[in-house]
Amino acid sequence: MSLKVNVYGGSADFCTDFGTSPVGATCHLPLSKLVWGDENTSYRANETYPLPVQIMEVTGESLVVTGNLGASGSFPIVNYTVSGVSGTTLHYLAVAGSTTGDPVGVTGTVYIGSAVTVTGERALSHTTDSITVHGSVGISAGTLNLNSGTDSVSVFGWDGGRYVNTSLFAADGTTIGNSGDAINVNLVNTGTTFTFVSSAIVGVTNNSQDAAGALNIKGVSGAEPIAVKGRNGEAIEVTNSPSTAISVTGGFFIDGTQKTIVSEITQPSVLVSGSIVAGTTAATQLPSNTLNKGVTIKSNPANASFVYVGNSGISAGITTNGYVLESGESLFLECNNTNLIYVLGISGDTRRINYIGS
Repeated sequence: MSLKVNVYGGSADFCTDFGTSPVGATCHLPLSKLVWGDENTSYRANETYPLPVQIMEVTGESLVVTGNLGASGSFPIVNYTVSGVSGTTLHYLAVAGSTTGDPVGVTGTVYIGSAVTVTGERALSHTTDSITVHGSVGISAGTLNLNSGTDSVSVFGWDGGRYVNTSLFAADGTTIGNSGDAINVNLVNTGTTFTFVSSAIVGVTNNSQDAAGALNIKGVSGAEPIAVKGRNGEAIEVTNSPSTAISVTGGFFIDGTQKTIVSEITQPSVLVSGSIVAGTTAATQLPSNTLNKGVTIKSNPANASFVYVGNSGISAGITTNGYVLESGESLFLECNNTNLIYVLGISGDTRRINYIGS
């Protein structure tokens, strides 16, 4: 027997190796590469074109496998990964319970997403378990039994604050009213007895300032008169804030025996003074200065003739309406402003007027 080798396209080298493992051979065996395909195309077996294998029955037909395929010994199952544009993508394994429907035991932190149905039950422990609930949670059926010793319920107002708006209703459904922060209470039964403790000084106030709301006061048994006295003897002090005056109207002190005691007069806090030259044909008005008590007008000693003091009606030829001041003579006037005073002098004279007031 001979071995015939056909070489196309030039020369070729053939290699052999002595023996094989684990079963050895006593001769050289050729080293060969597998090529598979059909009558038109041939593929050299590699990772791109792996060698296809068919499991055949003894009769030569394709082997049809039904049911589950199992493995003996250790059979590890791992996730496979696919390299993508954004990196390696891990594909997770689907895990279910046993074929009898037993649940899958899970330990550690569990994150529950949407559309998850949990069957069975497991007691949760505050030392190992924690649950975070997002959104609204309601009780649709059944009874929720709370224990006053272990359970607590927080109630918040409509605005999320700690105050809860509450309405109280009577037995007939009528709303119980309130006034401010107090509940309106009406006493309808007779024979009600109250016990209260008041302070040593109790004040009584009438509810209005008109006659209908006047407070009626009577003496003992309505027979004895009530004496009203002030702190200084029998005088009653009438006071008000310093910035406003006390207005008194009507008939007072009509029998001529009452007395008024003035205990204090508030002195002015501003002093005004100045001088002005009087006109000769028309009276000159003094500048405006607010007064509380009055002002003193003096004809300057340097004047040689008369100076007239009066209102705006004095002028040359009508001096009879003015008050005559000789040189160095003065006059005190009670008024509330210096601009109420007009002065008039004689032509050719100095005609200076000096004034001081408060």
